[in-house]
This record gives sequence, structure tokens and C-alpha cells, in this order.
Amino acid sequence: MRLILKLIAGAGAMALATGAAQAQQTFLNGQVQLNNVTSTYNVQVLNVQNGDFAGTSVAYGNVAAASQSGVDYTLTSNQDMRGNTTATLLMDGNQIDGTTAASVAAIANSLTADNCCGDITGDITQTNTGNVVANARVRTTAVTNGLTSGITGYANSVSLVGSNATLSAYVNQTNSGTVSAQNDVDICCTTDAVTVVTAVGANAISGTGTSTTTYLDTEQRSNGTMILGNTDIYAVQGYNVSGSSSAVANSVAFSNAAGYAQASGYQENSSLTQSEAYVTLDNWAGYAQASSYGVGNSVLLGNTVSDTRLDYVQNNLASGEIVAFTRFEGGAGGDGSVVAGSTAIGNAITGTLCSTCGEGGGVYGSSEQYNYAAVTATTLVNAGNANGGVIGSAAAIGNTATFGVVRSGH
Repeated sequence: MRLILKLIAGAGAMALATGAAQAQQTFLNGQVQLNNVTSTYNVQVLNVQNGDFAGTSVAYGNVAAASQSGVDYTLTSNQDMRGNTTATLLMDGNQIDGTTAASVAAIANSLTADNCCGDITGDITQTNTGNVVANARVRTTAVTNGLTSGITGYANSVSLVGSNATLSAYVNQTNSGTVSAQNDVDICCTTDAVTVVTAVGANAISGTGTSTTTYLDTEQRSNGTMILGNTDIYAVQGYNVSGSSSAVANSVAFSNAAGYAQASGYQENSSLTQSEAYVTLDNWAGYAQASSYGVGNSVLLGNTVSDTRLDYVQNNLASGEIVAFTRFEGGAGGDGSVVAGSTAIGNAITGTLCSTCGEGGGVYGSSEQYNYAAVTATTLVNAGNANGGVIGSAAAIGNTATFGVVRSGH
């Protein structure tokens, strides 16, 4: 049995006690961070020979992790971040003979809880009133083994994992700050893949259950000014270049297997939610991809074999405009294919069950969706040459709800 609470960067934290093994444990966590939390990574090199060029910058306001094995436990947690959470990274290099990799994460409140062969009962509250900023800037002239840059920015994040257990949790998340992440990559030349990913959100709940009975009750409210995700790539000579950005104000995503799963709750967004992806290549080979994804409220519950129930109310207010914007600019030296797309959704609900043929349960529930905001998706492609073809798409949806059962063999 173990219970872990860890601090990643200058955050307010409270240790949760561990005790001798017994049938039931109770853990209480209270965290209040009153000031700013800032992480800065800045490095400049001329040449890296026979090695990699890598950097990481992470900033957490409050972070807690609970993990048990074979013991039931109850977790009550209250996390309150009142300062700004900022993580920045600058990597400036010349000739890089190895792989170039950048990673940035800024999260105001983070909680993870898992249990194998024991039950979890959770009462979790997260509140953020400060701004969250995650920025990465990577500049190199030549890279031999490719480049990756991934950044995330979230106000509130909860992850729940159960295995051979009963998982029952109430989660309440509120954000009133601005959340932004900008991922900027400038590169001269590479003969290996370049992948740049940006993900931001106000409130996020995720998890998995294996042979687990799951009951989730959630409330999420985002009323900050803006949720912004931006990816920007420029390369003189690129090969297999991919740039993506996602901005989701409120999200619940849970995957269950071989156990009853039920999720219900309320989501409300009044924050401008904007996702941007820019990819500019003078010359390229292989594929070139650019995508943006913006959503106000999102719920996804997937299950296998057993009954699944989903009941949610989603409310995207007038100030919660949803924008997804993608632009690809290619020079005359294009020797590959281009795929560019943008998706903007006000409210989205998906409940699915994959069942064996002739067995298993069904999907039940209800959804109420209200979208008062403008929803805009824009994709622009300007390719001087694209010998492998061009595939583009733009999708703007006010409300979407999907409930379905898939039987194997059918």
C-alpha cells in the first residue's frame, strides 16, 4: 500500500499520510497556493555532436497523487490556486546531430488517483483564479534525427484509474483565469519527422477502468476570458511535418472495460475558446499535416460488454465563442502530400459500447445541449506544389450527441 503526493515545481503542497495496511483508508488533502509559480528553461548551443538536444519546463500550482493496491480508500481533496502558473522554454541550437525534443507543462491544479483491486471513493474540488501560460520556442538550423515539441496548459486536471474495483467520484472544477499555450518551432532543415503538438483546457477529467464499476458525477465551469492553443511551424526544408493544436474548455473522457459505467453532470463555458495551427514550409517531402480542434464542452464515455449510462447538461454561453483556424503555406518545392483540417464544436457528447456478438448490454441516458455562441472553423491551404495531393476540411458544429452500440461480427 502506498499513497504518494509529489511536488514538481515550486507549488503549494500538503503531504497525505500513509498508514499500516487495513481494510479501509481515509485521506484528506487541502492545498492553497497564494502566489505565482514559474518555471523557466533557457539554453543556447552551437553544436550538439553525437547526442540529443532536449529540454523540459514544468510548473504546477498544486499537485497530488494517490495510489493504492488491494485496499479500499476514500479521498477528499480541495485544491485552490490563486496565483499564475507559468512554464516557458527557449531552445536555440545550430547543428544537432541527434534528436531535438522539447516538453512544457503548466497546470494550476492536478490530482491523480488509482487503485488496483480496491475501491476508490472520491470527493474532489479544484478552483483556479490565476492565469495559466505554457510557451515553447525552439530554433535550430539543422537536425539529423527529427524534432518533437509538445506543450500542455490546464487550469484543473483530474485523472482516475481503477482496476478490478468500484470507482465512485464527485468532481467539481471551476476556472476563472485565462489559459494559453504557444508552441513555436523554426527550423532550417531536417530529413526526419517534425511533430509539434499543443493542448490546452480549463477543466479536464480523464480516466480508465478495467473490470471496474464506475460512477462519475462531475461539474465543470469555465468563465475566464480565453482558452487559447497555438502551434506555429516554419521550415526551409521539412520532411513528414505535423502540427496540431487543441483547445477544449471543459472535458470529461473516460474509458471503461468489462464493468458498468455511469457518468452524469453539468458543463458550462463562457470563455472564448480558440485553437490555431500554422504550418509554413518552403520545401517539403513526405507528408505535411496541420490541424486545429476547438470545443466548448466535451463528454466522452466508452465501455465494453457492460451497460453504459450517460446523462449530461451542456451550456455554452454567448461569450464562449469557438474558433478553430488552420493555415498551411507551401513553397514551390513541395514533393509530398498535404492534409489540413479544422474542427469547431460548441457542445459534444459521445457514449459508446463495444459488445461481443449477441451478448453485453446497451447504452442509456440523456443529453441537453445549449449553445448560444458563434462557432467558426477555417482552413486555408496555399501550396505551390503538392505532388502527393491535397486533402482539406473544415467543420463547424453547434451541438452534437452520439449514443451507439457496436457488436463485434456485425
